[in-house]
Amino acid sequence: MAVPDGMRSTLEGQVLEIGTFDAKTHLSELLERVRLGERITITRHGVPMAVLCPSREAGRAVVE
Repeated sequence: MAVPDGMRSTLEGQVLEIGTFDAKTHLSELLERVRLGERITITRHGVPMAVLCPSREAGRAVVE
């Protein structure tokens, strides 16, 4: 699977992080990558804000 513009990736092709704008633009593709086992960090101005991971790893969500 190709890495969308705006994503930073490792040499192995695993996505490390993506900005919020690009995450919104490519959400369907990101969710497919997560379904296949990748973990994706969403950043805002380079600061990590959230992590997309497969639901079996997500654990219990915290709602405030």
